[in-house]
Formats: sequence, C-alpha cells, structure tokens
Amino acid sequence: MTGQAGFGRRIGVLLIAAGLLALASAPAALGADRIYWGNGDNDTISYANLDGTGGGGELNLTGATPSGPRGVAIDAAAGRIYWANQGNDTISYANLDGSGGGGQVNITGAPAAQPHGLAIDPGAGRIYWANSDNTIAYANLDGSGGAPLDTSGATPSDPYGTVIDPATGRIYWANRVTYTISYANLDGSGGGGELDVSGAPIIKPHGVTIDPATGRIYWTNLDSTIGYANIDDSGGGGKLETPGANDKGAIGMAIDPSLGRMWWGNLGNDTISWANLDGSGGGVLDITPATASAPRFVAILRAPSGTGAPQIAGGSTPGSVLSCSQATWAPDVLPSFLYRAPQSVAYQWTRDGADIAGATDTSYTAYAPGDYRCRATATNAAGSTSQTSDPHAMPGPPETELTGTKMNLRRQKVRFGFEAVGAASGFLCKLNRPHRPATTLKGCGSPKIYKHLRPGRYLFLVRAFGPGGLDPTPARKRLRIR
Repeated sequence: MTGQAGFGRRIGVLLIAAGLLALASAPAALGADRIYWGNGDNDTISYANLDGTGGGGELNLTGATPSGPRGVAIDAAAGRIYWANQGNDTISYANLDGSGGGGQVNITGAPAAQPHGLAIDPGAGRIYWANSDNTIAYANLDGSGGAPLDTSGATPSDPYGTVIDPATGRIYWANRVTYTISYANLDGSGGGGELDVSGAPIIKPHGVTIDPATGRIYWTNLDSTIGYANIDDSGGGGKLETPGANDKGAIGMAIDPSLGRMWWGNLGNDTISWANLDGSGGGVLDITPATASAPRFVAILRAPSGTGAPQIAGGSTPGSVLSCSQATWAPDVLPSFLYRAPQSVAYQWTRDGADIAGATDTSYTAYAPGDYRCRATATNAAGSTSQTSDPHAMPGPPETELTGTKMNLRRQKVRFGFEAVGAASGFLCKLNRPHRPATTLKGCGSPKIYKHLRPGRYLFLVRAFGPGGLDPTPARKRLRIR
C-alpha cells in the first residue's frame, strides 16, 4: 500500500505544479465545461454549464444503484464519474458521455458506513471517502478492493467530506462534532493531526477543498458561512465573503484556481452558488433545466488545456519520414475537484494549412514540397482542444535561370552564367551537339566555360539541385560556332 500511495504522491506533485502553470487553450465545444453534483433527495446526478448558460440535465446512471448520493469525483481520463451512496453503503460510477455504463466499485476490505465526500487520485488508482463510524477509507479503482486508512495522530469525529493533496501527501477532512479539520498521510503511515485554523469561523464544518494557488483550505459551516485557513498549518484563518451568492446550507465545494472562483451546492435552497475567492462577491448559477434536490458536493469538468504543442522531427528531402512528438496537457487539480485530463488524443498532419487525408498517425512520409504541421487534439467529455506544431519546411526543387552567355569565336570558347531560384546545393551541366552521342550531366558551377569548340550547332543544359530534388525543367541555350 505504501509503495502505491508514494507513487501517487510523486505523480501528484508533478501534476499540481504543471496544472498551476498551465496556459489555457481555446476548447472546441464537443461538450461543455460543466459542474456536476449529487441530489440527495431524488438519487440523481445532475450537471449544468459552468458559464451560466444553463444546459443542465441529469446523467444516465443505468447499471448503477444510486441511493442518497453524497459526494462526486471525476476520472476524466477514463470518462467516468464516481459518487458515494449514503443509503446503501456503496461507491458507484457511470460514464460521463451519458451512455450509462454504471456499476459499483469493489470496496471489499474497506469500511463503508454512510460513505460521503469522495476524493479521487486517478494516477495512484484510488478513491477515498469518509464514514459515519469515524473512519476514512479507500478502494482501488481497478476493482481489487480497499481498506481503512491509518489516521493515527488525528481524531476523526463524525468526519464529513474528504480532499487529497498529493503535493503534501495528505488527506484532509472536516469533523462535525469537534469542529476541527484533520489530516493524515496518504501512504498509510498515519502522521495525522488537526490543522491550525485560528482566526476562521468553524461551526459543524461540512466538506473541504483546497486552492493550491494560494495554499488555503476551505470548508463550509452550518451557519452558511465559508471558512479558510493556511494548508501549511500556520493558521491564517478567516471568513470568505460571498455577497450575492445566496448561500444557504452550503456543502462541498470545487475551485478553479486559474479563475479564483469557488462553486458549491446549497442544501437549504436547492441551488448551486459561486463566489470569487478575493471576497468580491458571487451569484447563483443558472442550471436550467436540471434539478437540484438537496445538492451536496460538486465537481468541475473542463475541456483539456494545452501546455505544450507537439514538435516535428525528420529530414527535409522528399521521402523523409516526419515524426510528431506528444503534446502536453494540464493535469487535473485534484485538491480543488477540478478535472480536465484528456480521455483521448488524436493526430492530424497538414500541408500548407490543409489537412492531409488519412494522415492521422504520429508519423508521416512527406514527398510533396510544402510546410508540414502536426495537430494534436485532446478530448474529454467536456470538449476538445487542439495544439499545432511549428511548420516543418519540405522545400521543392530549385529553378534554374541563365544569367548570360558570352562567345569568343576567335578562340572557339563560350562562357555560360546561371543561378538557382530556391534552395540549391549545386548544378549539373552538359553541352550536346546534334546527331552526336549525348554527353552526361556533370557537376558544374557558374560560370561554366567550354573551350576549343568545333564549328557547329550546340545545346547547353544546366540544372540546379537541392534538398527538394533536381530541377525538372533545365535551363537551355542553343548556339552556333562558325
């Protein structure tokens, strides 16, 4: 168990660091950036567009057995959403694309007593939750079962909601009885304790989430306030001001650190609210025509975000095999319940800005001259985002032009001047006489001088050559020596 969680911690450090530095790419709307939540009163999972344009609905959960869903988490790369069922002590899942595909996670070996507040670590292959019997548990996403997490050093007391922070290797939860925020190590070594939340309101806290950008952990309170403290255990607590958000019985939050914004479900008025993390206010999200019936815990799914375009490697001569490197994409921000990992990545080659039919592998053999690019398009249930490489030039053959011809008839000598238009490496020349055996093209340079020519007719040909091949139309000059 320790080795697996340790691996997850190392991956998490890289993903969070990359996620905070990620630059947003413009997503194409195959789906839409969405917020998801569980409805405790009607056993459904609902969603709505994150931009406030409505677009709400209920997810097809066929195959699963929802019963009082409490907490949602997303594996964007697998195209699944997970939730805890407080009514039947199970962890369920379904496909994000609306095709159903639901089922229950094998949690054999793990306690499940009114489970709620899921947190997922796809890289480590685990999902975590809190139980009403004062335990924190996990299960493996591969269906191999689970176990209780060692929380020694901490004092779980009616824990409600969990959040993982792979950067610190910890899991956090709120305690409704002792009015505390606790933590323990993800690697199963215990290391638990209670976080210093001095300066913050904390009244029967419900649900926790983390903003890695500011190093703060947030929780909701029974009195419809939101408190926060520093994740480094230095206190720094306070109350988040949320004017306009109409919060009432907020439970379970999600954050987009790049926007400095938080969303949550309101148990008291069946709405989804949002607020800016700088305290400048918020509002109520339009979720029509979706329903919110005792909504608890939310999760955000965004289209993939590009952080590094692919690059082309290969030669610049006709027949060269070009290869397209992998593009890089912003990872999930697991502590914030923000998910955006690609589910699939497709490739397309272009020449001079036009798609090449059938060229959808990571390599392509280029014969025709032009500027080649490869485009990587990442897709998840929220939509698609593309990143395109810099151009890779495949030059065509150069053209050859004569710049002058000078004859010295007394000396039976002729001088040809010529030049190339385009990328050229050299020239090939020959001087032929009609009705005589043809000579072969030989390497030459400008000017090319022929001496001791016998009287008669001649044909001079010169061809430039370069990375793009040999000029197919040589320059010609006919002359007569008398």
